[in-house]
Amino acid sequence: MTSSAGSPEKTPGSHESVEAAIVDDGAIEWPIHHEDRKLPCEPLWSRSFMSLVIVQFLTVLNDHTFRWLVVPIAKPILGQAAALSLGLAAFTVPFIVLATPAGFLADRFSKARVMRGCKTAEIGIMGLGFVAIVSGNMPFLIFVVVLTGALAALFSPAKSGSVPELVDEPLLSKANGLMGLATVAPAALGLLLGNVLASTVQCASAVPPVSASITPSSLFPSICVVMGIAMTGWLVSFGLRAIPAADPSRVVPWNPFKETWNSIERLKADTPLLRTAMGIAFFWILASLAQLNVDQLGAKDLGLSQQKIGVLGMMLVLGVGLGSVLAGLWSGGHVELGIVPMGAMGMAFWSVILCLAGSHGHSDPVIAFATICASLFFLGLSSGLFDVPLESYLQHRSAPRHLGQVVAATNFLAFTGISLMSGAYYLMIDVWKLTPSVVFLLAGVGTVPVAVYIIFL
Repeated sequence: MTSSAGSPEKTPGSHESVEAAIVDDGAIEWPIHHEDRKLPCEPLWSRSFMSLVIVQFLTVLNDHTFRWLVVPIAKPILGQAAALSLGLAAFTVPFIVLATPAGFLADRFSKARVMRGCKTAEIGIMGLGFVAIVSGNMPFLIFVVVLTGALAALFSPAKSGSVPELVDEPLLSKANGLMGLATVAPAALGLLLGNVLASTVQCASAVPPVSASITPSSLFPSICVVMGIAMTGWLVSFGLRAIPAADPSRVVPWNPFKETWNSIERLKADTPLLRTAMGIAFFWILASLAQLNVDQLGAKDLGLSQQKIGVLGMMLVLGVGLGSVLAGLWSGGHVELGIVPMGAMGMAFWSVILCLAGSHGHSDPVIAFATICASLFFLGLSSGLFDVPLESYLQHRSAPRHLGQVVAATNFLAFTGISLMSGAYYLMIDVWKLTPSVVFLLAGVGTVPVAVYIIFL
């Protein structure tokens, strides 16, 4: 496969543009026709694209703030690893179940309309979440987490599919770099903010377990923050330009399982597109594992407070943000896949360094903490370099009328892997009693063959 993909060339005497990808065995894949690609006339800093960036920022911020508010409340009841694994599974399963409906909505209706509907529903779901926290009903709270995952699953294809509709192709990598920053920076802030809000709830709740003594007054600061973010995101969503539906003739997928299989088959028919989707899925699996494991690394290997654990998580996601921006800048006006191997090698290297630093956490806590912060930052930076070119190539290569379907199929692969990983993580930590440092080592070793394969391609 070529290391970069630029704008498609126009064939003389033809009204459609065609891109052909050359794979490693020299075969030419079936061409992609761009005759129905909508070419926007707005620049990167247009009101519509900036509204999309802000809406994405606020959506991720609220998801992570609410999640990390709930986790400390659930830990005393479910256990640390179980609370983390169950929370992740509850959030990710809707991405698997709703992959087909999410792709249908993104292709059948205006993506701006779909996102605005999701932001409206977010206000009600966050309200339900606080009712669940006050009631102390853990199954109800897990159900609300499932609802937040369902909302994110429906939002994702519309959000990702909007990028190539709002910016020109030469700006696609830079646009995805900004979207990457708007995804990971609020994740860092949400992790920190959620833990701070959880500490205020715990201080106000004198009787253990904390969940049994939470009152509306102790939750009042959290309610103001979370509902304020949700309302602001809803208002900003009205700045999105309502581009016509990509495929208004698409019929309702009454058999979602068959439709999901058809979406996977669409990916399999295009080898470079399938490889790209698998690469994106691998990124999200590793990112989710890292986020789970950072919490356990700080608690078990370093003995840190929950607020200092938030600092570790912040270093990881800030690194991803910088890596995303750098990937957009280094792409130089086209989709540059040559950056991907660099990111893969960095992910493998810094995962191993994390293991070494974490294993010496008790003997040298200050040095270990500083080393782990630096390692997490560079692990995140490498991940950003890995992910952004793949996201850009997926949008560039997919036919516009099927982009929502392609993104939904990619989400299906990614979150199926994340669900399996969350179960494996519970086994590694609670059953097999592996240390978080060893888990990072296994992640690094598992990344090596992926890096070698990408370099080979």
